[in-house]
Amino acid sequence: MRKLMGDMRDAESVAAASRLSLLQFVVFAVVGATGTLIHYAILLSLVELLGRSAMVGTIAGSIAGAVWNFFLNHRLTFKSQQQFHQTAPRFFLIAAVSLALNAGLMYLLVERFRVNYLIAQLAVTVFILCVNYISNALWTFNRSAK
Repeated sequence: MRKLMGDMRDAESVAAASRLSLLQFVVFAVVGATGTLIHYAILLSLVELLGRSAMVGTIAGSIAGAVWNFFLNHRLTFKSQQQFHQTAPRFFLIAAVSLALNAGLMYLLVERFRVNYLIAQLAVTVFILCVNYISNALWTFNRSAK
């Protein structure tokens, strides 16, 4: 029985790994880059033009970028056949967790460690890109995920 359970876990690991591909990650990153441009445009506009805090700018930018990314990832990256109502709640839950993670890391880097807000945002963005790809590939757009 233990051998069977071990084999099943190995099969699940192989199946999960097959859902992650380099090409798909590159498309996800390109889609994310367009969302990041939207995010940064809003961040810069709010901070530099309107005098708002980096925290307000990054939260507003994250929300706009997430909406953009959902639609492009649904159609381009994952070529999902699932309805929006099936994938959107998962995608935006991941986006909400990412927003909290983004805000928390930005707070630590900018407010506590006095890192320039643009350098901090770049580092946080790279980290969140990897977390989001894995989460969306294995959960949001995975038909077999429960």
